[in-house]
Amino acid sequence: MTICIGAICENNSKIVIASDRMITATYPSIEFEHAIPKIEKLSSFCVALTAGSALEHTELFRHAKTEFEEMARPSVAIITQKVKDRFVEQRICRAEELYLRPRGLNLKGFYENLDKIIPDIGFRLDNLIEKTDLELEILVCGIDSDGCHLHYITDPGTSLCFDSLGYCAIGSGEIHAVSNFIIRGTSPLTPLNETVYAVYEGKRIAENSPGVGKATDMMVLDETGLKILSELDLNILKEIYEKQAELKKEVFSKGFEKVTELSIFIKEEKK
Repeated sequence: MTICIGAICENNSKIVIASDRMITATYPSIEFEHAIPKIEKLSSFCVALTAGSALEHTELFRHAKTEFEEMARPSVAIITQKVKDRFVEQRICRAEELYLRPRGLNLKGFYENLDKIIPDIGFRLDNLIEKTDLELEILVCGIDSDGCHLHYITDPGTSLCFDSLGYCAIGSGEIHAVSNFIIRGTSPLTPLNETVYAVYEGKRIAENSPGVGKATDMMVLDETGLKILSELDLNILKEIYEKQAELKKEVFSKGFEKVTELSIFIKEEKK
């Protein structure tokens, strides 16, 4: 229940990043805009955005960062792998906490002694372990000597690289944001200014999806580091977006007037 976006641009030299701040709980049902952005700085040239669980990523990132924080400038591939490793470890810990430790077992001991466990119980526990999810999606955005990178990580700890496509969105507003990029023909070659607006527009369109908040955080990542768009920058983008929305309404209205001139409508009126 969120929207997080990353888009490579300017001939594969910059990444535009955006997210909302909405936190959603299903039980009890509650939504609120949080004061802390959903963009986590993993290194000077790499950030991660999260969707799904609002809690699981905290410990995951804390442990993952200890694996590469002493490196001068770790590659995005190394950072992504460390995050994935920790994702898998945390998922295993969650399965053990839920289904094995209450029975005095751990994962290693369970599978080593599976032949000694009553088959129905063993099958049921194995099925529960396999279905254990952190319910967490992670979008890693970073720059290294190979250029810009976007990696999508989710249960059970697998990843996909979106470098060639040039954009990725996660959360309930994903389809809205991605559709906007498709319509605009966004790619890693698209200029920075066009991409900044496309990302902002995608985020605003995604607000039509349940659980996506109005607050917006936007950043640009390049070889000099991370630049946060100011409130003034966001207000300029908002003004452009609202003017574009008004123009679209005007065009649609005029177009609809022309459509009513078609013979099908004239015949309907005569009836």
